[in-house]
Amino acid sequence: MNELQVREGSDRRADELIAEWETSARRALRSRSRLPRPIARLPLLKLPAPRGRQPVPYLFDAGFTRDVWMHRIDLAQATGRPLEIDQEHDGRIVADIVAEWAGTHGSRSPSTSPGQPGGGFRAGSSGEHVTIDAIEFCRTLAERTHGAGIMRHPLPL
Repeated sequence: MNELQVREGSDRRADELIAEWETSARRALRSRSRLPRPIARLPLLKLPAPRGRQPVPYLFDAGFTRDVWMHRIDLAQATGRPLEIDQEHDGRIVADIVAEWAGTHGSRSPSTSPGQPGGGFRAGSSGEHVTIDAIEFCRTLAERTHGAGIMRHPLPL
């Protein structure tokens, strides 16, 4: 899908793409905010294990945010450009991912300490300890690279 979108937009100017994004973003936000709460709470979204069924807002609140963020990392690596990290913005996303991963895997995820962005994190009280760069931590959870030990437990990102 990404390749198709790149191909379709390759002949367009940056200002055209930005204008389209602004229009699409406004429409998406309006649609999202109009979703009735009873429907929003229904576990309609079937994600792969270990997440399982989730309400639709999970897709909007976590899924899309993480997906776009991971694609930003993928694009930086694919193009050889440096990844510009903002501690407040990127750190918040990493903290959210770590908290969900630790909560999802419970005692199977005894401790994690991803570095910047996001600071140090700990989950559980005993077991394997992992020290890993925050970006590599998220790449591993998203199965962009293979994890061993406790890091073999992915989280759909």
